[in-house]
Amino acid sequence: MNPNSNSTDPNELDLSKLSKERITVNIDKLDHEIITNLIGVMGNSKSAIIAQIIKEWINQNSEKMMSTWEIDLAGIKRQILAEAKGIKLEKELKDYELSIINKLPEIFESVEEIQLKELAELLGVNVLTVRKIIIFHKKRLEDVGLDLIYKSGTIINSNLSKED
Repeated sequence: MNPNSNSTDPNELDLSKLSKERITVNIDKLDHEIITNLIGVMGNSKSAIIAQIIKEWINQNSEKMMSTWEIDLAGIKRQILAEAKGIKLEKELKDYELSIINKLPEIFESVEEIQLKELAELLGVNVLTVRKIIIFHKKRLEDVGLDLIYKSGTIINSNLSKED
């Protein structure tokens, strides 16, 4: 019943094959009975059913997770993919940040300032990821010709504001 089982995307991972960690949870009697009654319908075991329910909830609530709780799903998926491929995590994160940094000059060619949330949406990444890049990677941004400043939720392109 796994919706990703027919996926041919090499970036999609069946995490159940990567890790068999044992995680224990407490549920109330009603939830337990519902899960027990779903055996054979959604999965062959209680753990398979719970895993499927969690996967479906994450898929249905991914936008809410990114916007409300600032969970960087794309970053998490890239971390897991990197670990599965044996890539050193620190290097993969730098590559991911660099790919975002390389997109920024085109955006800031004519933009003097933009809201952090709007920039994150344009880039298709989490707000936290963009904020970390702006704050912690100033040297890399300067290398691509950007002098960006973060101020109260706004990213200011000081290169354009100096030209005025």
